Amino acid sequence: MVVDRLDPRVPGPRYLQVVEMLRRRIATGELPAGTRIPSDRELAAKIGVSPVTVSRALQRLSEIGMVRREVGRGTFVIASTPQQQLEVHLRVLFGSGLAPETVRTDYYLGPLLRGLIDEASKQGVLFSFGGLRTGQGSSSVERINNDALIFVTPADEHVELLRSLYQAKRPFVILGAHWDDLPAPSVDSDNFEAGRRVAKRLARLHHQRIAFLGAFANAPNTRDRLLGFKAGLSEAGLPVDPELTDVVPDNTKDTVEEVIQRWIGAHDPPTAVFAAGYDLSVWAYKAILSAGLRIPEDVSLVGFDDNPADFWDQNPITTVIQPLYRMGIEAVRMALANRRVFPPSGRSTLLLPCRYVERGSTAKRTVSNPRAM
Repeated sequence: MVVDRLDPRVPGPRYLQVVEMLRRRIATGELPAGTRIPSDRELAAKIGVSPVTVSRALQRLSEIGMVRREVGRGTFVIASTPQQQLEVHLRVLFGSGLAPETVRTDYYLGPLLRGLIDEASKQGVLFSFGGLRTGQGSSSVERINNDALIFVTPADEHVELLRSLYQAKRPFVILGAHWDDLPAPSVDSDNFEAGRRVAKRLARLHHQRIAFLGAFANAPNTRDRLLGFKAGLSEAGLPVDPELTDVVPDNTKDTVEEVIQRWIGAHDPPTAVFAAGYDLSVWAYKAILSAGLRIPEDVSLVGFDDNPADFWDQNPITTVIQPLYRMGIEAVRMALANRRVFPPSGRSTLLLPCRYVERGSTAKRTVSNPRAM
């Protein structure tokens, strides 16, 4: 029996990957009825997992009637199709273009992934992972054999694909994004309300010159945070200054430094900055300090997202934290609820509230410090 080794970079429970690999080979006739499956230890060595993982996978295949486990003799294929309902198969497609091993450790995608994996395992759901390619057509996605799709952090460039799948009644859920003109099931954080809350919070600290720094104009989350920020300024009676509103094409150190330096040199610079992304927050923090200014005495700074094991430990920045783990859980639940009847009746966008976490990078603007930069 020739088998491929499992790719350790692919996220998800290993035993479910073994189940899917063997199920496909049995269903296609590559392992016909009567075939003896290698021993747990032998198969484990071939595919690069532990014997316990193989045993768990074969036990599941036995439960659904595709193999028979005989004490002292081994495991045998008995049917090419499940005699009981196989686990629901969810296909998770990442729009970020990151490699699987990078997804695991990413400050944003990692918690989403853990929520997806934990809830899928709890529900007995089989799932696999892939990536979205730029310009990918709906026909290639429709050929994927699964019960439902979960698109993770798609961007504007993927909207036409999503719209085509929606019109074709192909069950899917969007995770980490949503569009008002696309009524597809979506799970996202309430980025609009988060941006609104940051603006109003800084206004209550008597800041009147408040800057917004975002990245990637084609990202719906950036757009929502900016819209919420503008709404919060308006509600606080403050104008939106285009000179203090920047959405840059990337979140690199050089790009952020250029924006901060330009603000510093302005005639009427900001006394507070909302950096609406984790990397933006880090580079803005360093750029402000490098300019000889103090945080929060000279400039208040609010970031977005969190990475407790990294920069935030030494540099406590007031930030907005998204409920990423719960978002992953809710996406699996929504996918299971909608997979038989799609599209669902009515709009089904679930926006989960963010937390505003006060730390040491924001302070009340005082009369003795009328201008910071």
